[in-house]
Amino acid sequence: FETRYQAGDTKEKGVKTVVVEGQDGVKATDLIYTLNEQTGEVTYHEGNVEETGKPTTKVVSVGTKPMVATKEIPFETKYEDDATLERGKEMVQTQGQNGQEVPTTTYTVDAKTGELTEKATVTRKEPVTKVVKRGTKAPEKSNTDSTTDKKTSSSQ
Repeated sequence: FETRYQAGDTKEKGVKTVVVEGQDGVKATDLIYTLNEQTGEVTYHEGNVEETGKPTTKVVSVGTKPMVATKEIPFETKYEDDATLERGKEMVQTQGQNGQEVPTTTYTVDAKTGELTEKATVTRKEPVTKVVKRGTKAPEKSNTDSTTDKKTSSSQ
């Protein structure tokens, strides 16, 4: 019988599982015996050969589950001066978002040999930089200056 290999994408790389057991085919051969009456010797030869059972191909599943590893890429924060904001105040202009790097290794199996071939790819989502505006404007003076009451005395 022959052996055929197929991908098993739910099993880890290289794990082999027999899906179908193989079986040899069955052949029936007619043997013809001849007796030599003078010498008593028996000889035989093969006659018809008939295949009475076909062989069953053995099927083996080979693990080809992709290997995926996700790595987070932290966002950076950038500060920009803003003359319209008072000194000491900050305002987020753009929210930051982490990015991701996802290396993935996929496998294909050779149907005749069961050997694995791997292919690596990397998917990348860039992080979004957080932008914060910083105030540089001098604080405005307040109109709540204390006023002094002036008392006037009048003489009579």
